[in-house]
Amino acid sequence: MEKNILSISEPIVYSYKHHGLPLSIIQYNENTKFWILSRYINLYAVPNFDDVHWLDYFSQHLFSFHSPWIFPQRITKNTLLNVFGKIGFSEFVINCIDSGQYVYIEYDAYYIPHHSSFKRIHHISNLLVFGYDKGNNLFNILDYDYNNNMRFCEMQVKFADLADAYYNMDAPEYNAISVLSVSGADAQFTPDMSLIKQRLEGYLEGTDYLSNYRVAMNFHHGNSKGRVFGINIYDLLEEYIDSTNKGNSKLYIQPFSTLWEHKRVLQLLGESIIELDGNGEDSKLLSNSLQKMERMAMIIRNLCLKQKISKSVYFVNKIKSHLQELREYERSTLFDLINLLGKRI
Repeated sequence: MEKNILSISEPIVYSYKHHGLPLSIIQYNENTKFWILSRYINLYAVPNFDDVHWLDYFSQHLFSFHSPWIFPQRITKNTLLNVFGKIGFSEFVINCIDSGQYVYIEYDAYYIPHHSSFKRIHHISNLLVFGYDKGNNLFNILDYDYNNNMRFCEMQVKFADLADAYYNMDAPEYNAISVLSVSGADAQFTPDMSLIKQRLEGYLEGTDYLSNYRVAMNFHHGNSKGRVFGINIYDLLEEYIDSTNKGNSKLYIQPFSTLWEHKRVLQLLGESIIELDGNGEDSKLLSNSLQKMERMAMIIRNLCLKQKISKSVYFVNKIKSHLQELREYERSTLFDLINLLGKRI
């Protein structure tokens, strides 16, 4: 076969690739909707403002546990070298694609042209291979386009470049490729409304799940001192904006993109619940509130983009004011959603 491309779709969550890449291979299946939305209710943050990733979803990596649709296999670098050798890397990936399997790869961005670190610095990143074109020696991949406004999009990379980026990566903790089988297309997932209600309540209460439950998770924030959960992340967002204004921290858009994306998840979750409940007057009002909540978060993200350019105190104060308004509006809106869920249980 000269070309082969497996199905992918735009994921609901893509502000982090470790969420967006696996979601892109299952989200085309309508049966996954509630399962996905109910996994992204909570947020987690640590006040390590030097790390762009200080705010993230409190959700396990989709490759690290059994899900109804994704079945991962880890193949180590030594195994690949022993069986295929360096020249057999492309053959291995092509065989996976022809078997209907996606390939998730961590790589050294120094060797990848679409990355901003290309030929400059060695930096670990990740991508998903979902197809190939033998005639042009290209893999079809999903990744951020680091040279074009960090767009999460489909691209192509040369066979040789990806092999170099993988085999030359000096990071023992990332020495394996994940081969992802997707099955259970007809698997039905019945949403647990009691669990969704519990998670929404935990979000509003700022429940520290790491203290209350033994959860095996791999966070990327290092020291967890000062960690916060749920709606309490607004305190850190205000603290972060003050820190950037004083010149103590660099302003990253990432936390505010995640904030906006999270409100979009809550909006979609709420509207999916409303669809099950019917279209009464209260449901219409709640739907309008959910849409407004998402718009408010988008405005904050856009204000941060303006602040990054202008470095004006005016935008700092405006961002803080909008964060405070969104926090209270979100609290009120989610209370209404929880009450609606209570009527269904």
